[in-house]
Amino acid sequence: MKKLHYLLLSLIMLCLTATHLQAQGSDSTGVKKDESFKVEANALDMPVFMGGYEGLMNFLQQNLGYPQDALKQGIEGRIAVQFTVSKDGSIKDINVIRSLFPSCDAEAVRVVSIMPKWVPGKLKGKPVDAIYTLPLSFKLPKPSSVTY
Repeated sequence: MKKLHYLLLSLIMLCLTATHLQAQGSDSTGVKKDESFKVEANALDMPVFMGGYEGLMNFLQQNLGYPQDALKQGIEGRIAVQFTVSKDGSIKDINVIRSLFPSCDAEAVRVVSIMPKWVPGKLKGKPVDAIYTLPLSFKLPKPSSVTY
């Protein structure tokens, strides 16, 4: 099981890619409230998981499990989960935008839903809602090839 967690962590680290961000403006930014717009990467301080990238990887390693039905059926692949990190750092609006297998999708949503609060994204120094995309991989463990 430890090998499985190690493989999952390794693959998650490889698959963690740039996020897709949107911010929701307020009246003080000159944008109508509830009007979404794309923000250049250098204009928005992206949301950050408490503990940074390493903290996120540790959280995923400790909490993401391989569903037994997917394991038994040999299902492996990538999932992309998109969610909003709100102004207060809480996670909301979790959606699977790249599906793999129902139980794997459900596990990804479950793990994202139990995440602790993040440091919210900021636009011009003010917290904003930001959409974050998190890729996750489910990779079957390779049988050990021990020869004597």
